[in-house]
Amino acid sequence: MAENFEKMLAGSLRLEEPWYILGAEFHEEEPAIHIHVGVDKAAALCCHVCGAPAKRYGYESKERIWRHADCLFYLCYVHCIRPRVLCEKCGAMQVNAPFERKNSRFTLLFEGYAMLLLQDVPRARAARLLRCDEKSLAGILTYWVHEAVNRMDLSDVSSVTIAIDADRRRAFDVEPGRAFRIVRSLDDFYAPASMDEVQVRLNKLCSWMRRCRLQPMKDAALPLKRHGGRY
Repeated sequence: MAENFEKMLAGSLRLEEPWYILGAEFHEEEPAIHIHVGVDKAAALCCHVCGAPAKRYGYESKERIWRHADCLFYLCYVHCIRPRVLCEKCGAMQVNAPFERKNSRFTLLFEGYAMLLLQDVPRARAARLLRCDEKSLAGILTYWVHEAVNRMDLSDVSSVTIAIDADRRRAFDVEPGRAFRIVRSLDDFYAPASMDEVQVRLNKLCSWMRRCRLQPMKDAALPLKRHGGRY
């Protein structure tokens, strides 16, 4: 194996003692890279629920496999048999690996790269680029968007207004509140413009719209459908 290659793999998986790289191999027939991760048998582990020191309690019955970020443009998979612990307070618990999110088949690095792609490309195209199914990407996107929203201070937010082009099935504006003046302001903004001007304005709003995806839609929105140049 190349010098420091194991260290590079361990860094991409956020491995720290007692976790370590057992080895890595390239399967030419797939083609794919398979990384095997182990944990020191003598190391003391803590319960991931309460954080208290716990006794070792064997291992899970089957080896788990996670999809990792591609390595040298080859598909990459991580194999690990995770240890179990017996906590006096919580009982028998499965220890989570440092590179995984609970109940996910993907490593944190893969999910982070997927979220970067999903900021700029449609989900179907991102699935093709990442060589995974679109349903899995939907699950990743939903989890991390909800995680970001849950960390936001929304104590002063009661409602938002979403402007939707029903023909194109896309949102083009989000405004705080749901007062009728917001509808009027949108109408005044788009009505005088020709279709080409509207398209230019929509293009300018694209980067801002991506940020708006993280804003929660707490109350009923006001969909606006364009008819004869007006919304």
